[in-house]
Amino acid sequence: ANINRKNRDGNTPLHGAAFLGQADVVALLIKNKVEVNARNGQDETALGTVAPEWNAGVQRITQFFARILQLEIDIVAIKAARPRIAETLRQHGGKTSEQLK
Repeated sequence: ANINRKNRDGNTPLHGAAFLGQADVVALLIKNKVEVNARNGQDETALGTVAPEWNAGVQRITQFFARILQLEIDIVAIKAARPRIAETLRQHGGKTSEQLK
């Protein structure tokens, strides 16, 4: 399977795992040589999806995507995992789109 495959919005599995706070999946993808700085259709990298401060808007978007994907999520765990995921991505060369310009 292609771990860098993009969906119709340009998101990779790394974008999804990072956004939904799945630190173990992020680590596994990195271990398997995922393209850390792949950009989606909105020009965001995976780091760009987790770097912003948590706020009500981010929470609503997270819950919205979870509903669409029919996922049961733990919003508290996702919020707590985001800084750790951002640091992991940075340690492996992850940058935001702004940093790549």
